[in-house]
Amino acid sequence: MEDIPVAQSTPLKRGEPPEFIRKLRDQFIQEKETARFVCRVIGRPDPTYEWLRGDKPITDGGRYTIMSDDEGQTLEITDCTVEDEGLYKCVSTNSSGTDTTTARLTVEAPAPKPVFASELIDKQVKEGENLSLDVKLPQEYKAEKIEWFKDNELIRDRPRFTVTSEDTRHTLTIATATFDDEGIFKCVLLNDFGIASCSAEILVEGMRRRSRDSICALEFQQELKDREVLDGDTIHFDVRITGRPEPKVVWY
Repeated sequence: MEDIPVAQSTPLKRGEPPEFIRKLRDQFIQEKETARFVCRVIGRPDPTYEWLRGDKPITDGGRYTIMSDDEGQTLEITDCTVEDEGLYKCVSTNSSGTDTTTARLTVEAPAPKPVFASELIDKQVKEGENLSLDVKLPQEYKAEKIEWFKDNELIRDRPRFTVTSEDTRHTLTIATATFDDEGIFKCVLLNDFGIASCSAEILVEGMRRRSRDSICALEFQQELKDREVLDGDTIHFDVRITGRPEPKVVWY
């Protein structure tokens, strides 16, 4: 009996659904920087992929650059702003299935330039009393550095001077004020984007000031001058005197 050849069938390759072997990672960047999302997917047949922000597809062009190479699939977003924040996805598909990887982009805006919500004001305090100088910052602003000055000299290591901060209020307290505390006080805010300052004049009232203000030595602002006149003419002598209490003038 003659053998009849039997055709052998080639086993079909099974499809493999997409699988991300390198997933997207969250990105945290500063404004104006470039965000770069990278992932890598395998599957059979070779899967296609699509980038989305939320559920909205992203196309190559403008600030978006989409690339595919040996490293994987890449999405770059240049010149980022806070409006670019959100969830970004890469969706890969072939005839055997779909896989998705997701990451969040966070963009930090630069800190605003320093500004006061409430500035220093001139004050008058009695000798021996405590004095508080206050400034307030906007609720959303955090100062990187706050400095206090008296007569343009940085205040540091002064036993009666205390600097405190509570929420947006910053205070310089002077215990038991003396006449030496009189002067111009200044508060300075600094960050990487600028500087702001405000100032106030402080006066200290007490017996010494009242004595100083109520007594003023006599002084001739205009003295007598020699004069020549003709016989029978009228002559005037003028003087100007200052002093406190008001001086009495006697002519001789």
